[in-house]
Amino acid sequence: MQFCRTCIHGASARAGAMRAEHAKIRLLRLGRVTCLNVVMAFTMEHLLPNPDQELARTALISVRRVLAEHQGQDGPVTLTVADEAEPVVVPRAAIDLLVSVLANMAAGQSVSIVPLHAELTTQQAAEILNVSRPFVVKMLNEGRIAYRLVGTHRRIRADSLLGYQRDNDVRGRSAADELTRLGQEMGVAR
Repeated sequence: MQFCRTCIHGASARAGAMRAEHAKIRLLRLGRVTCLNVVMAFTMEHLLPNPDQELARTALISVRRVLAEHQGQDGPVTLTVADEAEPVVVPRAAIDLLVSVLANMAAGQSVSIVPLHAELTTQQAAEILNVSRPFVVKMLNEGRIAYRLVGTHRRIRADSLLGYQRDNDVRGRSAADELTRLGQEMGVAR
């Protein structure tokens, strides 16, 4: 019995195509399960408070209580550390910053402290604004954020970036207020 070469070739090609298709489906299933596990792990990690978050929450309550007891005193603050003979004197602004850091940590937010005169890369600016780096570059090219060139690299002063962020927040709030006002006029929102 003789077989036609094209029949054998055609059958093996179909079988190969079927195997490739099954491999793709298996790969997609594996990818979906892997992504699901990663998303679940990420979600669970952020749902459960960590020890630092709890400690920050407790410290925040204590610091706010002490500040409320000494309200109206704008001078330096004296901190007494357990097992230390000498107290530490810090500026009131440092305590206000500590309260802000503790509040963010208690809420599970990451915290970065950047001096206002620091120069940031476009990637760092994008991370602070929570946008993509190309979007930051677009804002720079449109003149919305001040920057300087160091060779071919853009450097953005932190105060310029924070000024843009502040202005953008104000624009967003005023747009939301305008939408609320229009909704109330139309009787949609109360």
